[in-house]
Formats: sequence, C-alpha cells, structure tokens
Amino acid sequence: KRFAYRGLVEPIDADAFHFGYERNYVADFRKVPAGFSDYGQWLEEKRETIRKQKRKTRKLEKLHGPLRLEFDSVDPEGFRRIIEWKRRRYQAVKTFDVFSVRWIEGLLEHLHRNGERLKGCLSILYAGDQVVSSHLGMREGRVLHYWFPAFDPAFSFASPGTALFLAICREAASRGIDLID
Repeated sequence: KRFAYRGLVEPIDADAFHFGYERNYVADFRKVPAGFSDYGQWLEEKRETIRKQKRKTRKLEKLHGPLRLEFDSVDPEGFRRIIEWKRRRYQAVKTFDVFSVRWIEGLLEHLHRNGERLKGCLSILYAGDQVVSSHLGMREGRVLHYWFPAFDPAFSFASPGTALFLAICREAASRGIDLID
C-alpha cells in the first residue's frame, strides 16, 4: 500500500505515486455510544481482539500480579527502557530505527522532562512489580498522540500492548483527554 523513503535527490511528482488514503485510528471518547459506560467497554463489545484481551489479562495477573498503570511517568529508566525496546523491534523487523537519528531521541527526552503545551507522556504498565509494556507519546491539551508503544517480549503471550492501550484509554478519559490519535 505504501513505500517509505528517507529523502529525495530531486523533486518528484508525488501524485504519480498516489493510490489512495489510509485512515488512521482515532479513539474519540466524546463519541461513546449510549449504553456504554466508557470507551473501553465499547471496544470490548465491538472488537474481537479487545474481547479476547480480558482472558489474556487475567492469565497475566494470575502469573505476575495485578495490573497497574503509571500514566505519566517521569522515570528516566522507564524512558530509556522504551527507547531500547523500540530499537530492538526496529532491528528485528528490519525497518528504519528512528532513534538512530540522535536529535529525535533528544527531542523526545526534552519534551518528556520539560514539555508544557506539548508534553511528552510516558505510560508504563506493570503486572505486579514487572514492567510489561510502555508507551511514549505526546499530550497536547485534550489530545494524546499515540506514537511509540512497546512491550517486553517475555510477556507477548498476554498481548501487553493491547492491555496497555485499554488501560491508557480508561485513565486518559479521567485526566481530561478527549481523543487518542
């Protein structure tokens, strides 16, 4: 459906390569249909992947302890961990490692520590005392930009990325976020 390029030697006619558009996923908490208490409940009803997640989460909790979300962590070790997980994943799937560009990691770290209007938001999901998944994104007002989710491969049996997304959805709404983009 698409190809990636890192730069151009000379201008091209981009329209010649345009085949269509892909919609991005948006979790809009303002549009939860009547009869549902929150966005997570609606997802559990409408999406098979989310419905199956309940069973996986129960197994994870049984093996390692209850899930706990640290929504906006300032832990520098947590920041370093997610960058390392993402780098390993990029290498495993043989795709461009965005963190190999030094200024990108530096900018994200700066926004994580110092952001105001646009602020880095690091969320960490624990099962008991173990970190199972994390997300590094940006918060801008009432919008959370979902950029870099990652998980510890040792917990892949429990789909920790999906568990993290659901936990973030539930917590984000209570923190005044209307939309996850």
